[in-house]
Amino acid sequence: VAKLNVTKDISGKYVVDATFGDDKYADKTVTTNYYVSKWDTPIYIDVSDAKVGDTVKVIVSVPEDVKENVTIEIDGKSYTNTTSNGNAVFYVSDLIYGDKTVVATYDGDNKYVFNSTTANFTVYKYGLINL
Repeated sequence: VAKLNVTKDISGKYVVDATFGDDKYADKTVTTNYYVSKWDTPIYIDVSDAKVGDTVKVIVSVPEDVKENVTIEIDGKSYTNTTSNGNAVFYVSDLIYGDKTVVATYDGDNKYVFNSTTANFTVYKYGLINL
C-alpha cells in the first residue's frame, strides 16, 4: 500500500500518475484525478457610530492570504481597497445623518469563494447649542 499526501491551496482538477515496479514486477502506471474545492471566505466588518462631519473608519477582515480587492457600499456609493494582512481599511466621509448599512463584498479568487456581509451603524446629528 502506498500513500501520497498532497497539499494544494488552489482549487481545480489535478492529475496524479503513479508508477510502480521493481526487479521482480513489471512497471505499472496508474492515473487518477483529484479535485480541490474552493474554501469558504469568512468576512467581517468593524464599524462604529459617528456624528455628521466625522470620517467613518470601516475595517473589513478576510483571511490573511487574500491579496485581492474588497468593496464596500454605503448609501449607494462604492469604495474599493486592497487587503493587507487580511484587512481592507476604508475612510468614508460626507455621510448624512441616519441609520446606515455597509455591505462588504469579496469576489473570490482561485482559492476562496465569493462572500458578502453587512453591518449597521448610525450617523448622528450634533446636538443643539444653547446660547
